[in-house]
Amino acid sequence: MRRFLLLIWLVLPVFPGFSQDHPSGISGDNTPYIIPQTIFVGDKGRLVFPLGSAFAGTEGAVIQGAGLPRSNELVINRVELERRGTAVRLLVDFQAYVPGLILLPPIEIASHTFTGLEVNISSILSVEQRGMVLSGPAEPLTAPGTAVMIYGTILGIILLLLALTLGGFWGKTRLGNFAERLRRRQVIRAMGKSLRRLRNTEAGKEGETLEALSGEFRSFLGILTGTNCRAMVPRELLALPALGTADGLSPAAISDLFRRCDTLRFSGESIERELVSGLLDEFKELTGLLETAEKEHYSKPGGAE
Repeated sequence: MRRFLLLIWLVLPVFPGFSQDHPSGISGDNTPYIIPQTIFVGDKGRLVFPLGSAFAGTEGAVIQGAGLPRSNELVINRVELERRGTAVRLLVDFQAYVPGLILLPPIEIASHTFTGLEVNISSILSVEQRGMVLSGPAEPLTAPGTAVMIYGTILGIILLLLALTLGGFWGKTRLGNFAERLRRRQVIRAMGKSLRRLRNTEAGKEGETLEALSGEFRSFLGILTGTNCRAMVPRELLALPALGTADGLSPAAISDLFRRCDTLRFSGESIERELVSGLLDEFKELTGLLETAEKEHYSKPGGAE
């Protein structure tokens, strides 16, 4: 009886460590191992468990997809029974997400259940493995929102400079138009003052009145047209641009007015006071037409441009 028990004790270790009903007891060549030997968190690895020839005929069985067992500590990607020579081995492809010794969930394949399988996962933070420890997250260099504030400020400055540039061109044009309008208005007012002064000239100085009238109004006309009209004869005034839409502001009307003024001035005869007063009235009418034309011009949309 003792010999029989001793024989049983010697024979038992050669049987597979895992069976359908009692998958435990690992020894000898049936010791599982992992590929590669060191697996870190997040790495893919393979557990290889030799089963021996007792599982012959079950090779070729594969589990993948929805039929794979699940675990909170690792993900099993594929399970296969593979034949190697006369023996069969169990292959388990996995990917672990925590370090340490991890127990695999029960695996059922080819009517066999395997339990108690373990894999050792190394941590990249382990001093023993790497000789160093990763530091924690660094503090931000700037307070939250600083980048938005900086780039927003830069964009605001660019928009402000662009607005100032465009506004400068627009303002320069508007200011130039305003200055031109003010200058023409002052010329027309000066014409009216000159006419009032000439009407108060003493009797007997009609020639001097006509001379002043001809010279001053030619100067006023030169300011309004931008042409030196002081030395022009009446015929040359026909080349001037029209000062408005009224008939009295046409080059022909202005030329005729100055021609009659110069004819009376250089007639060599005694100049009657009534004739001078008539010319002054015509020049006053010309001043009124100029003032009306200016108002109409700047009252139109775009007239100040």
